Amino acid sequence: GVMLLGMLALVLHDAGLVDEAGARVRAASERALALGQPAPRQAAWWFEGLLGVRAGEPERVADAAARLQTMHDEEYDAPEGKAAALWFRGWAQAQLGHPREGHRLIRQGHDEVTRIGMRAFAGETLGYAAEALLLAGDAAGARREIDEAVVAAQATGDRSALPRLWMIEARIERALGDPQRARVSLERAIAE
Repeated sequence: GVMLLGMLALVLHDAGLVDEAGARVRAASERALALGQPAPRQAAWWFEGLLGVRAGEPERVADAAARLQTMHDEEYDAPEGKAAALWFRGWAQAQLGHPREGHRLIRQGHDEVTRIGMRAFAGETLGYAAEALLLAGDAAGARREIDEAVVAAQATGDRSALPRLWMIEARIERALGDPQRARVSLERAIAE
């Protein structure tokens, strides 16, 4: 139930139903707390982080990251939870004015789960890394990250990440001085 509510929240948010998405994430958290088990709580806080990124709320994402990290440190040593804590904390730090440190944390989390064979959310996570480098003023580095992100999303069949990745790509192309390529990226995002 926690997973279904969380996934529904993401779909609702992507459809522009922001209030409904927030209600579903809150319901997922309530259900996870009622169950009293660490895995559902980890999933609920992960969805809280994902929704916070989509809503552009770094404080909310930082809170989700802190909850995931505390859970990892104190009761549930799941590598995917530790990695999510790192990349969510990194995304929040990048948005709050520390993009290089944010990028380092995002890549650390991504690289840790990649080593154990986890590929889910790779495209999205690498999109966070590209965004962090763009915020740091490194458009060329962001271009490399976004290329890797798109390949990862396509390799795992995660089409839901593509519109966001192509919107980040458009920002990168503008920063590199190519408005025509930026327009093509936005058109891809809209078509998807």
